[in-house]
Amino acid sequence: MAGDNFDKGWVYILHFKIPGLKSNYFKIGLTKNPIPERISGLQTGNPFKIVKHHHFDSECMGLLEGHLHKIFAERRFRKEWFTFAPRVLKKVIKEGTDFSNKYNPLAIKLRKLDKQTSIHKPMTPTANHLKLHKEAIAISRKIQEIELQRDIAKENLRRLTGNCIGIDGITGFTGLKIPAPSLKSSELKKHDLSEWQKWQITGIFSKKEEIIGVGTKLKNHPKLDTKHKVLKNSASSLFDLSTYNAKTKSRSKSSRNYHAEYIDCIGELGLLKADLDMIIIQFKLDCRRRHEIIDVFKYLRTDNGTKFDKDGFNTNKRKAYDARWFYSNNPSPSFSVSNAIGYQ
Repeated sequence: MAGDNFDKGWVYILHFKIPGLKSNYFKIGLTKNPIPERISGLQTGNPFKIVKHHHFDSECMGLLEGHLHKIFAERRFRKEWFTFAPRVLKKVIKEGTDFSNKYNPLAIKLRKLDKQTSIHKPMTPTANHLKLHKEAIAISRKIQEIELQRDIAKENLRRLTGNCIGIDGITGFTGLKIPAPSLKSSELKKHDLSEWQKWQITGIFSKKEEIIGVGTKLKNHPKLDTKHKVLKNSASSLFDLSTYNAKTKSRSKSSRNYHAEYIDCIGELGLLKADLDMIIIQFKLDCRRRHEIIDVFKYLRTDNGTKFDKDGFNTNKRKAYDARWFYSNNPSPSFSVSNAIGYQ
């Protein structure tokens, strides 16, 4: 499921006050941190006062935020900002309250199901499951399409960034220096298998959930997928650690446009993933302990996994810092795009 859709936190409605004028500007957002901290971050550099109007204690903050954004989309004027007259604001609060009353208990129940091992007994799909499955596949393929459009915009921004460390307020490169040395467990396994085996932890829980039959991006969107791969191959070679310019480029019309495309894609993806999760909720509740709805949804939960006990191994001072598996990697430049527009 989407990253924060089932996380516990707060969904807030903030009021954007303009001195001497009546303001109907409000922001609907989410946070896991105290709301005053979020307001403080938004207030920095903002000449107008931002105050909390209302908040919801949510067990599924991403779903609630996405639901309100979708229901009141026609009143949105910029990403998470909306214009609400007093009567509409009352509807927003009622909609959020009703949604929370319905889905908070389900989110708690789903978190418990996610931690229970499944039994190897599939479920035969009902007519409603088959109907929801078609919807889920359509949404999943739309998500693939928008993800490719987002990634194409990102690679175009990488192309425009070139051999500089970033574009002001839009892009940036990190990871340009040699990182601190660290343990490479794969190297330990290669050089000293018995020692590596000694530090394996067993009984690790894992979960795999999947809408069956979605297909790959290459299969469903071949033109977009090819365009993205070609652009990525050409853009990724432009930045050179040995010759890069340690300056930030100014924004251009093209970089602004690609940035706007990138952010629009992020917003659309959030809504689509919330819609998909609403279907997954139903599938999970119906599966309960079963591992699958046949040819519809996989919900496999096991506790027979293993992992390397890195912390435990690091207490073994004699072997932990052996140069064969404890060393610094080469610098690995990482390119990122800002998820918000912080400029005029």
